[in-house]
Amino acid sequence: MDIAQQVPQHPRVRDVLADQCQRLFFEYLESFDENEKKTMIDELSQPQRSTVLINYRHLSNFNDRLSRVIQDEYYRLLPSLSRGLKQFFREHIPKIDIEAEKLERFKRTVLNDKELYVAFSDVQMRYKLRNLNTSKMGMLIRITGQVIRTYPVHPELVSATFIC
Repeated sequence: MDIAQQVPQHPRVRDVLADQCQRLFFEYLESFDENEKKTMIDELSQPQRSTVLINYRHLSNFNDRLSRVIQDEYYRLLPSLSRGLKQFFREHIPKIDIEAEKLERFKRTVLNDKELYVAFSDVQMRYKLRNLNTSKMGMLIRITGQVIRTYPVHPELVSATFIC
């Protein structure tokens, strides 16, 4: 008897807000000029890079409503923003004038299997570390605080050989 047959299949519900934000974020990326697009491609074609840094104020100037929704629902929308970023590169790679070698490396590394992430700089909402509470969970915020003490980390065992 197969257990999977007994589990009721529920229809998947689309997140309309996430889809709209993905589309608007795609439009925001389209508003970049050619040099900004080339810079993003150069950064992401490096194997160790997988994050695009977006200036939050620039996004806010482009679409204030989108920036506020991202700020309030950041954790929920992050996968959609990453999908929008990947979709943007899939559609705009042929249109960007770039060296053939860089283009092939980008297609091979980024578009096939590399996960892309979006990070934001210059976020307006700033909270002190001591003032954080659960109401801020899932939001895009900037945290300020001061490190009072640090402890050096020393490994107890660097290498060892055991003989029975």
